[in-house]
Order: sequence, then structure tokens, then C-alpha cells
Amino acid sequence: MNEGSPHSYPVVEFFISDKKQGNKIKVCCLVTDVITAAPLTTPSSSTNKQMKKLGLLAAESCSALTEVGILIGVDYFWQIVKGSNVQLGRELYAVSTIFGWMPVGLQYGEGEFVYQNSAIVNFSCVQDSLRSLWDLDFMCLSENSAISNEEKEIIECVERGIRLEGDRYSVGLLWKSEMGQLENNFKVALRRFKNLRNRLNRNPEIFEQYKNVIEEQIKEDIVEECSQEITESSYFMPHREIIKPNETTSCRIVYDASSSRSKGVNSLNDILDVGPNLSPLVLDMILKFRKFEIAFSGDIAKAFLMIEISEKDRDYLKFLWFGDNEQGYKTLRFKRLPFGLCCSPAILAMTIKYHIKKYKSVNPECFEMLNSSLYVDDLYYGSDTIEDACRLSTDVVNIFKDAGMDLRKLRSKSEELNSLWIEKGHKVGLTRESKFLGMIWISETDVIKLNCAFLNKNLDTISEATKRIILQTVTSVYDPIEVSQPFIMKMKILLQKIWTLGLDWDEALPPEIKNEWILWRSELNELERMSLPRKYFKGCEKSEVSLHVFADASPKAYGAVAYFRYLHDKKDNCTSFIAAKGRVAPFKPLTLPRLELMAALVAAKLAKYLTGLFPELCRKTFLWSDSQITLHWIKGNSRNWKPFVANRVSEIQILTDPEQWFHCSGKENPADLLSRGESAVNLVKSSLWSHGPSWLSQSECDWLMKQQREIDEESVLNEKRSQPVNTLQVSDKNAEIPTLLDLSRYSRLLKVYRITAYVMRFINNIKQNSIKLSGQLSSDEILNAELHWLKIIQRKHFEKEISDLSKGKLLEKTSSIYSLNPFVDEQGFLRLKGRLHFSDFEFSEKHPCLLP
Repeated sequence: MNEGSPHSYPVVEFFISDKKQGNKIKVCCLVTDVITAAPLTTPSSSTNKQMKKLGLLAAESCSALTEVGILIGVDYFWQIVKGSNVQLGRELYAVSTIFGWMPVGLQYGEGEFVYQNSAIVNFSCVQDSLRSLWDLDFMCLSENSAISNEEKEIIECVERGIRLEGDRYSVGLLWKSEMGQLENNFKVALRRFKNLRNRLNRNPEIFEQYKNVIEEQIKEDIVEECSQEITESSYFMPHREIIKPNETTSCRIVYDASSSRSKGVNSLNDILDVGPNLSPLVLDMILKFRKFEIAFSGDIAKAFLMIEISEKDRDYLKFLWFGDNEQGYKTLRFKRLPFGLCCSPAILAMTIKYHIKKYKSVNPECFEMLNSSLYVDDLYYGSDTIEDACRLSTDVVNIFKDAGMDLRKLRSKSEELNSLWIEKGHKVGLTRESKFLGMIWISETDVIKLNCAFLNKNLDTISEATKRIILQTVTSVYDPIEVSQPFIMKMKILLQKIWTLGLDWDEALPPEIKNEWILWRSELNELERMSLPRKYFKGCEKSEVSLHVFADASPKAYGAVAYFRYLHDKKDNCTSFIAAKGRVAPFKPLTLPRLELMAALVAAKLAKYLTGLFPELCRKTFLWSDSQITLHWIKGNSRNWKPFVANRVSEIQILTDPEQWFHCSGKENPADLLSRGESAVNLVKSSLWSHGPSWLSQSECDWLMKQQREIDEESVLNEKRSQPVNTLQVSDKNAEIPTLLDLSRYSRLLKVYRITAYVMRFINNIKQNSIKLSGQLSSDEILNAELHWLKIIQRKHFEKEISDLSKGKLLEKTSSIYSLNPFVDEQGFLRLKGRLHFSDFEFSEKHPCLLP
């Protein structure tokens, strides 16, 4: 619940009853839109079978993934619960209630998933994250946040206390500055250990693997036996198994440092500081990994366990282990850093950062590589030659060896590099397909792909599509470079449409929407076929590299997509996809020109981000839009436009040079696919999306010659900021202009303004010593024509009033505008004084011109 934000709720009374047995209870509740974002999970089939076998009549159950509808407080608890309970296994119990037996606790799936419901009122829940999909100014690109002063103090404290003991670093845990009391949790740990023993006894094979893990760690001096004495400076970490059949090690041990004796009592993680996040941005790493001709990767074996924990902190890392007899137990503790602590990632990162500082001056290239391209314990880097790649990777292996760490599973497409590694005794990865920062890198063919197999597998089990299922699906597609964005955008647009219908989270979708979902779902497999070359450039012989970012918008979405263009072997112009960023149009309707401007802003941010990431490659930048209106705004003075346009134009002009903006046709704009959505089948085949428009392969002078000049002046003027009349002094000599025009022949006022502007331009150009005007009419010329007609109309209908006021006379009381208190300004326009004279508004807003 949001702190410090009071709320008022309606109060209702109602009965909760059981259809089968007729039992009921009267409750009084507050009414709110959302109780919790977590869905209810139903008992598994194995749980139901076990309850049935024990003769327990289960209470009625809801359908899967149902929203929590009622949260019953403890004041009604004992009116519902009878008190009897039966243990069903692990940490799951059946509790007797007036409605029947209910399973309560943790329900485990096939050794891997844990289902647990939350009874927390959360107003910042899934609706907020859903709205962020179409928030107008949602930041589209992550930025490295600066390290706070508190985090700097933590880093300095760790560096003061870190010790290199032998070939391994020793550090202390990260305690919070205001440590709370850590109370004894031994009984909880013992109860969970007994449950673990009972569970493992039912699977001897898993039990054997489980014990082997710790026995191996005892041999490697990672854990040690210690006293069972319970002191104030001790804590017992419960642990359990994680079964992953497809992994090399199918059974893994997970430690729970968040376990406490009871609710409200501190756990170990509660009094530890999480520490600073020193990992580089994932998007940065993915994009930089693609610039190398020869790429390689590797990971540190058991990285966390390679760091020793100071002796004074080891008693906080105790855990119970199997004793010599069947029911006995003994106490072990970690000498090294376990993964289950909230501060473990920060300690690992700070230790590595501390270690590599030694090499900043003696091996600056390796220092920079490890400082920017190591994500937790995974390294992704490369070079333009095999010799340099071999040298760098060998240096890194030795650098980690000096810290007692083992960089292994080295991978590269280059067979020559693999052979060199083997010759040097390095540990080479056997598989050619590996996880790559949430994506997949196939080193054999040197391509990167999206990891969608798990998503397809999960969707195969879903029978009915709902708003919840669609949201879960859209947010489950991990695509940091957004190469699949045109396809994903179709579902984001559909999701927004569902939202406007006001459907519940688990309500069946209308037929037409369901059909769209089914069609989209049927194409999801195509994403597994989508791949990109790992490297941007064909070979090392590249020159004249330039960045091209395309922007586009539709009434439904907007965004941008970026490409590199380069000269290969000094003869062929080639292009490569870099990244895209797309947003769904906001709920509040915007004109298409404004959406096009939003797309241009996304493009400007994307260009700024990429030029910062690749300063050596992006020395020349081109930004493209198919909206001449947007280009006119960007190339003009931002102060000329209304606030919405002015603010965004100003930001674009800060991020980019207006001279970098150019026009392209809508049909040749790859961002058009993003703004309208595209099927996966077509997207996989689209050369426009993967390489940009075909004319990028032509000479630069060819496509710059094709720049269009036409513009919709009406749309431009709609965003023109109202200004005081100080740009034109209309002379009586021009009074003959109206006689040249028969206004009855024109249906559009803008056309009258344009003709008038051309006449006024002609008059200007025939004058001696005047600045000759030519080309397309400017917005100022059209505005001056409008002001000319305004003066003509005023003089036609208020000639006497203008004459009297200009001579300093008072208006006659018989005048139709006497009560309006008018005046004539310095330019001769009749205006109203009104009640805004002392306001901060502009002159023309405080004193509008008077029209008949």
C-alpha cells in the first residue's frame, strides 16, 4: 500500500456461503478496485488426489489464474477455520474450514516452480505497469544511474576491508548502517530441514545428488563443520532443492537468507545492504558485442564461491546438514560467499572491480574490457583480429587466475581461435549455442536470436485467452534490441483496445479480438526463425560508417529504428540493423503530426544514445521522417510553437542538429512497420526492416537530391503560438488588394491567405533595396496575410470606432462595442481590454482582436 496516502472506501456487508454444504458467514469489507496483483492459484491435480485419498472433502475451488476477490481479515479467521489440519507434504497442509478442507502453504510444481499467493493490498500493481506501455513520455532508453553517496561509502568501506589472502580475496558482509536485531531462527530452520529430509527420502537419486554437492564443497574448503552453539551472531539458512532435468547439474541447492522466526522479525537479508548495482547495462553490452569481427565469450566458474568471507561473519552463514545417523543433523557454515544473500551480487562486482584496478595502467585494454563487458560472471567481448582476440582472452584468464577465479567455457565462431585456446590449455565451451544476456548466441553460425522456446511451450498449455494471458505473453518476450517490435506491437495495440473495453482480467475475449489473438499466437513460432548477424559489418574493411535513424507514427503507435551504413571493401554500400524503440500511442488522442513529433523525439534519443555508445562509428548521423510538418517544426524556432510542440522540438534540437534531419517517403520508411504492426511471417522476410530502404545502398548524393519540399501549411499553423502583432505595419497603400480578389470564389480561407501572401511578396520584390523573397511561402508571410485581412475586416465593420479611438476620443454609447471597452493598438488593430490586463499571458491572449 502506498505510504502516506490516505484513501476512502465504501463499506459493505455480505454473506459468504458454500453451495454444497450451505454454511455461511457474514462479513464486513471495504470496497477497492484491486486487492492484489497476484492471481489465485488452484490446488494441483496431485494435491487434489492426495486430499481425496485421505478422505478430505475439498472446499470449492476457483478457475485457474483468478483475481483475488475477497481478502478476509484475522477478525473472521476463527469463524472460518475449525482448527484441524493434515500435512500433505513439503510445506503444504490441509486445513479444516466451515467450507471444507483447504490446502494452505507452498505448492511445488515439478521440482522447479513454487506457487504462493500474496495477501497484500497493492495499488501500484499490474495496472500501472500496463499503463506504462502507452504512457506518452515514458523513457524509452535506459541510462546508467549515478552512484549515490551512500553507495560510494559502501564501496570505500569494502575496499578498505578487502584482503588478498593467498590467491583469494576475503571480504566481510555488507551490513546496514542501522542494523536491526537478528533473532534466533533455529527452530524454523530445523523444521524446514526435517521437511527437506522427508521429501528427499522419497527420491533417493535426487537425495544422492543433493548430498554430493555439499560433500564436494567440503573437499574444496567452501563449507566447514562448526559448533552447533546458538549465539547472537549466528543465523541458520534453510535450503531446498531445485530440479532442472535439462541442465548439466540437474539438482541444485538454493539457500534462503530471507527466512525469519516469524512475521515482523528480521531475517539475515533484512539487515544486510543490497549494495550498489555495478553491472553494465544489458543493452549496451549486446550492442557493443556486435561491433567486433571476432567475438568471444566466457564465464567464471562458481564465481560467488571463489570469494572468502571474513571469519567474523561466517557464523551468520550456518545451515543444517545430514548427520551420521538417519534422523541426526550437524551444523555447517560457509567460508565462501553463497548466492542466497541479497548482497552477494554487489560483493562479487566490487571484488572484481577492486582486482582489475591493478591492471588499469599495465593492461588498460583488458581493464576497459572487464570494466564494461562483464555482466556478473559472464564476459562478452571481441576484437578485429584472431591474434588480438587470443591475446585479450588469455590475458583475462590470467587476470582472473590471480584472483583465484577460473574463466572457462570460452566460445567463438573462429575455429582457429578455438584451437589456440586448446593449445594454451584454456577451457573451451563444448556447445555452439549459448545464452547471451537473455538472448541466444549461436557461435557456429555467428547469429543472435530471441529466446522464445519457453514462451511457446507455456502458451501451448493455455486454452482460453484473457487480458491477463495477453499481458503476460507480451511482457514475456525478452527483446532488448526490439528486432521483433513490429510483431509485438500488434499485441500491444490489441491490449490497449481490450483495456478500453473494460474487460476483467480473466474474462473471455470478444470473438473478433479472440480471432486476432489466435492469429498472432499462431505466428509466434516464427520469432524463433528470426535471427540477426552477430556482427554489424562484413569483414574489417569498412569505411565511411554513418548512423541512420528512421521515425514514424500512426494513430496507434510510434517509434524509431536505427541502422549502420558503411562502405565495404571501398566499393559496396551495406547496411545493418542496430536497434528499434516503439511505443503504443497514448489513450489521450493526439493529432498525427504530434505523434510524428513524438516518433522524432524517440529517434533523437535513440541517435543520442547510439552516438554516445559508438563515438568512433557515428561521426555522421542522418535522421529521417516522412512527415514534412515535423521536419518544419524541428528546423524552425521552437518558441514559435504551442507548448506541446515547443517543448519536444526544443528537446530534439538539444539532442540533435536540425541539419541532420531529412525527409523520406512513407513507403520507404522502415519505422512504418513498427508504427502499424506487422505479421511475424512478413517481418522475417522483410528486407526493409532488416536492412532499411534500398536507396541506402546508393550514393549519398543520389538520395539527398530527392528531398521533398511540399508542406501542409494548415497543420503547421495549427501549432503556431499566438503572438503580439509586431511583425507587420500594414500600409493604406495596400488597400487595393481586396479589390483584386472575389472572395465568393474561394471556399478555403487558407487559399485566400496564400494568394494574398504572394501578392504582398510581389509588391515587396518590386521595391528597390528590398530583400527579395522566393521559394515556398514562409509561415510568417502567411501570418502577415492573415493580419492584413483582419485589419480590412475591422475597418469595414468598425470604421468609426477605430477612427475615434485613434484620435483619442471616447466611443459613443450607441456603439455596439461600447461595453467591451476596446482600444486600438500601435499597429492599428482593434482589441479588447478585458480582465486579464495584469495577467502573465502574452499580449494577444490578454487583448484579443475584435471581429464582427
